[in-house]
Amino acid sequence: MNSGVFDKTVLQPFYSRLATEVYEKNNKDYVMYFETAEYPDSGLGKVNKTGFTSPPGSKNNSANAVLNDHTYCC
Repeated sequence: MNSGVFDKTVLQPFYSRLATEVYEKNNKDYVMYFETAEYPDSGLGKVNKTGFTSPPGSKNNSANAVLNDHTYCC
């Protein structure tokens, strides 16, 4: 699967549903940390774009969502 496709087609809908149905229902001032699928995560010296078009359940630059990005390279 190409970089970003899994984020856009699987993770973004899942995270958005989680934000709406769990976080917002329990606390309007929530902060949700979410992650992209690291592809590849083998430290090939290449930075790939995420597939997210907006934070889960939020608009861009929202205080409710934080992209927690990392890699497992050496």
